[in-house]
Amino acid sequence: MSHWRCVLFAAAVACCLPIQAFAAESNLVFVLDGSGSMWGRVGGSIKIVEAKQVMGELLADVPPGVDVSVVAYGHRRKGDCTDIETLAAFGTPTATIAERVKKLTPLGKTPITNSLQKGADQLAGRDGPSTLVLVSDGIETCKGDPCALAETLRAGGIDLVIHTVGFGVGHDAQRQLQCIAEKGGGNYYAADTPEALHKALFEVRDATARQEPAPPPPEAPKLPEVVAGDSTRIVVAGPGTIVLKPAPWVKMPPYRWTVSDAESGEQKGQSESDRLRVKAGEYRLVWRQDQHGSIDIPLTEVVAVASKQTVEVPIDTGLRLTAPEGIAAPYKWSLRPAEAPLSDPGSRILTPERGDLAVFDGTLEPQVVPAGTYRLLWWQEQHGTRPIDLGLIQMLPGVLNEFVVGTGLVVQGADWMPDGSPYLYELVDVLDKSHGSWTSFGPQIVAPGVYRLRYRQSQHANSPSLWGPVEVQEQGFATFVIDSGVKFIPQDQMPPPYNVFFVNLDTGEEISWSGTWAGGWEPIPVPPGRYRLDWHEEQHGTQRMTLVEEFVIPDHTLVEIEL
Repeated sequence: MSHWRCVLFAAAVACCLPIQAFAAESNLVFVLDGSGSMWGRVGGSIKIVEAKQVMGELLADVPPGVDVSVVAYGHRRKGDCTDIETLAAFGTPTATIAERVKKLTPLGKTPITNSLQKGADQLAGRDGPSTLVLVSDGIETCKGDPCALAETLRAGGIDLVIHTVGFGVGHDAQRQLQCIAEKGGGNYYAADTPEALHKALFEVRDATARQEPAPPPPEAPKLPEVVAGDSTRIVVAGPGTIVLKPAPWVKMPPYRWTVSDAESGEQKGQSESDRLRVKAGEYRLVWRQDQHGSIDIPLTEVVAVASKQTVEVPIDTGLRLTAPEGIAAPYKWSLRPAEAPLSDPGSRILTPERGDLAVFDGTLEPQVVPAGTYRLLWWQEQHGTRPIDLGLIQMLPGVLNEFVVGTGLVVQGADWMPDGSPYLYELVDVLDKSHGSWTSFGPQIVAPGVYRLRYRQSQHANSPSLWGPVEVQEQGFATFVIDSGVKFIPQDQMPPPYNVFFVNLDTGEEISWSGTWAGGWEPIPVPPGRYRLDWHEEQHGTQRMTLVEEFVIPDHTLVEIEL
């Protein structure tokens, strides 16, 4: 039972009054603000963090007979007025709804009008009274008229009440939200603290369950009245000042940092020191640590700057990667939004334009990054390697997040193998998707999983061969040794053939080796198995033929074939 219901219960018992039972068949739609400005602070706390917390508590104790739907906006794409999503339709288990709300990451604009319409669309064909609750920290930014829509919805024959909650809003947003609530027959709740947000949402939820009008909220702050006068004096609001407060691990000064409009993303100022004067407004910081070793990184928190005031902005959300001894700093590592697609498995390098939010070159030093959930990608070397997907990691705000890059694979070659590094080897899964490729032996970073090893000793003399399985555990490094194969013992002065084929009699896979390209009779790595040996003497004028119908290559064994 929630705190506020406990309070109501105690009051009823004290007055010796019966508790009214919750009625059935009530529809409750939440429209949640996921726009970029939700990274701002209210009462010292980050808005989106507190909103998720309150919604989680509310959904954990939904009264019987209340069916909940949730719509969110601005949480997937920047600058996109169509970024509106039904997170959960009616009938979705509340635990599932809570998990989806928990994953919201504010990014974009505030399309309130179309979001209200999408919320109202959830009510089509449903019986019983309906309540729609808009939780927003800003004003419509997509040219809609949410106040007019609320009036239209109210007059559309639906048993609907629209409440609005202004979560740390300014005067313009308060006016608009008050109008939406008035035209929607509901209440406007001014939530300037997390506690006020909690109280407003729980009161609306319980009133919906009882099919009663929600209790009137405390009077909202008075808006200033505009009074006409005959004075010729004009007062223009001056700028405010942003002062950075970096954590001890932050490397100062950065190459640069800029401020952009919280929702449009338009750049409004730039600095290379720890302070910047800007006009009053709400801004998002964009951080660039180094000129060439990193890219512009939009930070999560939104800064509200008032005229003639100084606001201190903590720079304290970051990530430090730790690699095991023997693993050098990678050529590159990056963070990609969790919902962004990965590239074609054949791609060698992913550029920032293809979705990387943060990219760093050749360093394991702590880096300033935004809060949220991201995919960690790792390139060990510049050439011959594909990115390693190390999975999703969560960046908590206000701390230096630690991540140990502690899983991988050590591939070793037998002492009889040709000198030098292999041309290429890679790990593939059951769908033949690559999970990393390398050009040298030794420890390599790999995500946990079960793989096959595709190995190619040289570019021209050897075809790829599949080895394994290879299992990489949740911690530590697996070891895999390429130590089975074939060595031909030729007669004196016998030239190597144009091509030799090892045909696996169980799988049908074929491995080829060209003595012409190899330039000699070098040992050939071949996975253990049962094979047929085919031979093609010269490129022209001869044909492929079988020399050995069947032979076995045991594990960890070099088989010698006399010619």
